[in-house]
Amino acid sequence: MLHTSYLESHVPCYIWKAFITKDSADRDLLFRNLKSFDVAIINQVADGNRNPEPFNISQEASDVVFI
Repeated sequence: MLHTSYLESHVPCYIWKAFITKDSADRDLLFRNLKSFDVAIINQVADGNRNPEPFNISQEASDVVFI
């Protein structure tokens, strides 16, 4: 419970019910379909000085999703 309280007091409320995307097309799709629900959609843009991390799905998640 200690960690929960810490996070809840240090992370803005809108983040808890937000979708975070790495692609502007995904952001646009979510925005169109979720605008009536008043959900924040945040598009994370890669910093020009860093290499973007590849999208990796763990084997465990892959087994659940692609059964």
